[in-house]
Amino acid sequence: PTKGRNGKGTFMSYSKYWPVKDEATLGLMESISDFARDVILPKSKHNDETGEFPTDVVKQMAEMGMMGM
Repeated sequence: PTKGRNGKGTFMSYSKYWPVKDEATLGLMESISDFARDVILPKSKHNDETGEFPTDVVKQMAEMGMMGM
């Protein structure tokens, strides 16, 4: 698998093991992976250290339709 910043495989590198291969599902998986890498990851250390809840991130997730998946 492709290595992520932490040296482990990235989410998308494991998509080949996902049972559904249609374009819509792969596009959704890629969008979520990009969001996690670009939005969640840069803020995660700060949120972990301060205990702050990432309200802005959750709001963006809701706007993208990711809540309740």
